Amino acid sequence: MTNVIQHNLAHTQTRLKVQANKHQMEKEYEIGNWVYLKLQPYIQMSVANGSNWKLSYKFYDTYLITEMVGKVDYKLQLPTHSHIHLVVHVY
Repeated sequence: MTNVIQHNLAHTQTRLKVQANKHQMEKEYEIGNWVYLKLQPYIQMSVANGSNWKLSYKFYDTYLITEMVGKVDYKLQLPTHSHIHLVVHVY
């Protein structure tokens, strides 16, 4: 009975893993590429100001990648008046 339960759990785990990873893509960028930056509009207001956040754009602007910090972490060239960290995580 224990072997049947373990087999069913392993089968369910692999099925859930396939479903979760179905729409994920590995994204790799190079230094010098221009990328869009998506921020939480109610929290990070130093990059772009707006009056109505629900109707605002999903992405703010394109920014230049200046350095690759890790495998999925990149340093962007942000405006000097922005109060957010220069290194962003790609997911």
